[in-house]
Amino acid sequence: GECPLIGVARVSFNQSPSYESLDLETCRKIEDSAIFDLSEIKSQLSEQVNVNRNEIEVDYYRNESDLEQNINRLINISSFETNDEITSLSVKITTYKSCEDNIEVKLIANNLPAIHTEREDLIYCLEDFPSTLTISPTQDTSEESEFDFLWSTGETSPQIEINAAGNYSVNVSTKNTSCQLTKTFAIRESNLADFNHTIERNNNLSTVELLVSTSSIGDYEFSINEPKNFQDSNSFSNLRPGIYTFYARDKYGCGISEKTIAVLGVMEFFTPNGDGINDVWQISGQLQNSDEDILLQVYDRYGKLLSSFSNRDMGWDGTYNGKNMPTDDYWYRIRLSDGTMETGSFTLKR
Repeated sequence: GECPLIGVARVSFNQSPSYESLDLETCRKIEDSAIFDLSEIKSQLSEQVNVNRNEIEVDYYRNESDLEQNINRLINISSFETNDEITSLSVKITTYKSCEDNIEVKLIANNLPAIHTEREDLIYCLEDFPSTLTISPTQDTSEESEFDFLWSTGETSPQIEINAAGNYSVNVSTKNTSCQLTKTFAIRESNLADFNHTIERNNNLSTVELLVSTSSIGDYEFSINEPKNFQDSNSFSNLRPGIYTFYARDKYGCGISEKTIAVLGVMEFFTPNGDGINDVWQISGQLQNSDEDILLQVYDRYGKLLSSFSNRDMGWDGTYNGKNMPTDDYWYRIRLSDGTMETGSFTLKR
């Protein structure tokens, strides 16, 4: 009619972005399939055209045919798993809810470094100092040229030399990729055992206890007479007088230390009859060329001192002032090298 209506339409125009094909990379173990996070594509597109990613919608298809027919659109985009048969995807991009474009995205699966990432626990034997221990994350040196290395020490070589305890780590990356793994080495120090001993005697049977010094920092096990059949206990009981060799073995592999120990014994009786058997009374189980200084004293039942001699002397022949003492029980007092005293009795038989 004659009454026109006049209004205003506000129209927004956006320049349609021009997208280029791009690459999407991921890292995988050589024996595994590749898993891609397709959501990263939207971020790359946003940076490519400098458009807010919220203005971009992306649909993913296995191939161009599926895209054109709008079928088989990919749903699980955060963990798309594929093998080497699928090397690219077709992607439909909608910008500003109206501007459409299609591109190809190449799928590139880079191999992670072929190393075992489990922490490796190693022992450095202090006796080897200043020699070094070589640590390396790779088992096959022929593959080392394929990787870059960065150690916690700042070194960039495939392996390093160390001679101190501590935790050492190395980042190993496949060359020209961001595919990286980290391996840690825990180095513990150990050493040979330095040990002393105590002897507790009960009549003619003794118990030897091996005492490892505080400077020995390993974990040790012990044996007697032969370096085998080791035990955790450092105590050996029911030992008769004699010469014994004791062994302490480091459980971490730093070797075996040994010590020869004399277990002293007191003769319970002697027969000074000149037959060459048990003719003198003396302690037994001494080391040859021993530097021990042991004092022995013999008394009769009334406390009279009959003889006094050292472990280096022949012993008591059963006489006093050149006269034979009769068959009887006699008493002894022994002062050992460490100053301790032992007393007891023995029998003279004629």
